[in-house]
Parts: sequence; structure tokens; C-alpha cells
Amino acid sequence: MRRMPTFGRDRIRRFWHDVSSRKRLAARDYEAFLITIMPAFEGLLDLRDDLTVADLLFELANWHALAKLRLHTSVTLDIFRAATKHMYEAIHKFADDTC
Repeated sequence: MRRMPTFGRDRIRRFWHDVSSRKRLAARDYEAFLITIMPAFEGLLDLRDDLTVADLLFELANWHALAKLRLHTSVTLDIFRAATKHMYEAIHKFADDTC
């Protein structure tokens, strides 16, 4: 992931040499990983598994974006509940088909 381009000073910072060995990461680091992880994983697996992983990563990013909203309305809560259901289904599909 260190070959991913940075997106400005306040967005995505340069990654370390070995992301998986890092300890004590800040919330902004996890958010940066979530934003850049989809293109990093693209094409690593066969097509069926690649689609499953891409779907899972999208659902996680979508759920995370909705969870970060500071003010929810009844409409956004309905969308959030639906996104939680889709994320749950994507996790189960990943666990059943890929693992």
C-alpha cells in the first residue's frame, strides 16, 4: 500500500513500509487504510473471490461513512440500518465463500 499516491496533506498520508506491523495506530490511520484498500486489493485474487472482497470492502466503507455522520434523521437511520444489514450479509458471504 505504500505505492498508493497521497491525496493532499489533510487527507491520505504516506504509509509505512509494513502496515501490518504497526502498533498504536490512530483513528485517522484506519480511515486512510479503509479509503485506499480497494484499489490495493483489486486483482489479487481470482475473479469470484475478488468480487466478494471488493463487495465486502465497499460495504465496510459505506457503513463507516454512515456511522461518522454527526446528525442522524429518521431517513439516515433507515439507510444506516439497511447498510448494516448489507455489511452483515457481505461479511457472511466472505466467510462462507472465501475463507
